Amino acid sequence: MLQQMDGVPFAVELLAKQAQGVDLDITLQRWRDERLEMLQSDASKGFDLTESIEFSLRDPRLSENARRLLSVLALLPAGLSETDRRSLFPWSTAAIALLQKAALVEREGRRWRLLVFIREQVRDTRPPQEEDKKKLLEFYFSLAQRLGPQVGKANGREAFNQLFEEIDNIESLLLMALEEKNTDVAIAAALQVSDFVRFSGRGSAQPLEKAQEVAKRQGDRVKEAWCLLALSRLHLLRRPQYNRARQLLEKALGLFQQAGDPKGEAECLRELGHTAANEYELEKVEGKLEQAEGYFRRALTMQEQFDDPIGEAYCRHGLARVALLQDKHEEARRLFRETLQMFSEQNDQLGQAYSLRHLGELEEDDSQLRKACEFFDEVGELRNLAHGLHSRSELARKRGALEEAEQLCRQALDWFQKLRASREEAWCRISLAQVVHVRSRPAEAHALLEQALQSARQLRDEKCEEKCLRLLREWGEPPA
Repeated sequence: MLQQMDGVPFAVELLAKQAQGVDLDITLQRWRDERLEMLQSDASKGFDLTESIEFSLRDPRLSENARRLLSVLALLPAGLSETDRRSLFPWSTAAIALLQKAALVEREGRRWRLLVFIREQVRDTRPPQEEDKKKLLEFYFSLAQRLGPQVGKANGREAFNQLFEEIDNIESLLLMALEEKNTDVAIAAALQVSDFVRFSGRGSAQPLEKAQEVAKRQGDRVKEAWCLLALSRLHLLRRPQYNRARQLLEKALGLFQQAGDPKGEAECLRELGHTAANEYELEKVEGKLEQAEGYFRRALTMQEQFDDPIGEAYCRHGLARVALLQDKHEEARRLFRETLQMFSEQNDQLGQAYSLRHLGELEEDDSQLRKACEFFDEVGELRNLAHGLHSRSELARKRGALEEAEQLCRQALDWFQKLRASREEAWCRISLAQVVHVRSRPAEAHALLEQALQSARQLRDEKCEEKCLRLLREWGEPPA
């Protein structure tokens, strides 16, 4: 949320006043719902933020084109690149100069953007011309539909990088378009970028939630089901949301069955299998492995019937995970090798990366983990890239290559921070603390553990908290 305040001290101070004594989730929801109203006035100082912004916006030196461009920029929280400004709005060169002179716009590298409180007020009070809005929707939805499917495929990293810069703009326009007519393109775009959101940790579930509501209202069962399936995958990233993910998947499964869509049904069954396996892996919930195996086998039977070799490989990969969690290491190794071969035959680099990562961890083989990381990097699956780097760090620590272990762990930690993967970040800090402690830097090791402990408590991760406390006890107080 502080990032969304653009680091402006006054805006941060006003937000802090509103957040006092209130859960962070509630404050975040209020910001999504109320936006500028949360920053309206600070009675104790007798200052009205809205009136101050209005005074600047009524500056008589601003041309009509400058005001027109201001309304365009208000729809783009990530700003507009200089290249896109010139191609989309060739009339805007003099306008951007006036806005910059009036301190209404700022330049960050090659992008032009408005500060959040200016952007919100312009958006609320000065809608763009229909021609300009249409141009933005066409451009950014085309971007989503072109780049979204490339993420997770060969050479998907370039698409990932472009979406990383533009996802906030795409989401802003999606939410606006889903409130208006002709929502089919917006629903398609929301689905197309859902894998990017899952892999990157950027963006939010809001567009998919809205798209699902619209599809349901329109009576389109298939689109609603695909939205629910995509939403479930986002919820699977966070352990406390497994129940919600399962509910979404069961609802999507029913809709796919009613619509007679066997491919969607098979994907739901596979995701239900992963949900159950994850619940067992993290919380040792009894009966979950049997459930997971049942879901994967049902999905596999369906995938074989309509000849989908990649879908079949992912089902077998799920069965390999179940075998691994059952400590049937030889069976897991055999299945992972089978899926690696199947993914290789289909030139599916993401699937190969998943198989190589599991094989590398199972066999403690750094070469397989290194190859998995290369594939994850190439296709843009950076969350698993970070996991692969973390696993490589653990292997290096075990064999006593402490400098390499620290370097790899810091790379993983950097990615987890960029991806906003708080739980993985906490565990990675523990690993890094263990490395630097062995390297005779006890003060730094304690500081890392304290940071991990704080995160564990915020996330209510009891296992992570327990490990932090145990290591702190074992190590004792750091030297002064």
